[in-house]
Amino acid sequence: EFGIRGVVPNPTGGPAAVDFMLPSAQRARLEIFDVAGHRVRTLADDRFDAGAHTAMWDGRDARGNPATPGIYFVRLVGGEQTTSQKFVLRR
Repeated sequence: EFGIRGVVPNPTGGPAAVDFMLPSAQRARLEIFDVAGHRVRTLADDRFDAGAHTAMWDGRDARGNPATPGIYFVRLVGGEQTTSQKFVLRR
């Protein structure tokens, strides 16, 4: 089943694992957004096999700077499907 299985740990103080599932082999994109809807970082944008996958976020933005503490969303896009999940970054 397509979806984000979780962000571990949540809340996180730094590195976090984003677990997601794809029902078939497909191109998928996994991105982090802040509460204002600005993309903070793209974690993955590639073709994946069907099944469970994990991407790591090191708590940094696309420029390599530490992300500001607060609420974030991870969004998974694959084919015609999109889903997101909220998580919290603490320092």
